[in-house]
Amino acid sequence: QEQKDVYLLPAELGAPSRQPTNYFCKTLTASDTSTHGGFSVPRRAAEKVFPPLDYTQQPPAQELIARDLHDNEWKFRHIFRGENDKNQLLLGIRRANRPQTVMPSSVLSSDSMHIGLLAAAAHAAATNSRFTIFYNPRSTT
Repeated sequence: QEQKDVYLLPAELGAPSRQPTNYFCKTLTASDTSTHGGFSVPRRAAEKVFPPLDYTQQPPAQELIARDLHDNEWKFRHIFRGENDKNQLLLGIRRANRPQTVMPSSVLSSDSMHIGLLAAAAHAAATNSRFTIFYNPRSTT
């Protein structure tokens, strides 16, 4: 089973002279790659990173909008999904309004990831701000 790392960073990451104060990292497993297109986030991490949910709504949910370094808009739905058998509160994140593409949205080439990394480094250099690269030296065969 192949695992992928996900790094959700706050929008102010690219802003000059501001450092991110909160972030969340999760290694995706096979159960995170189901057809529903989302993954669960522990409540503590979601409350630290995302705007608060309105628990008077049924179900508590909100739309999150983020922009990447190429100014593409990404919409996500953040929803409270209750408790599991371990009494952990579950919050789901899934991509909202998937764009129509020729390639499946779950396919991301290593070339495009490297381009994104280079774009982040170039933006940081242009704005004279710091940036961090997380490297996980797992090898795949």
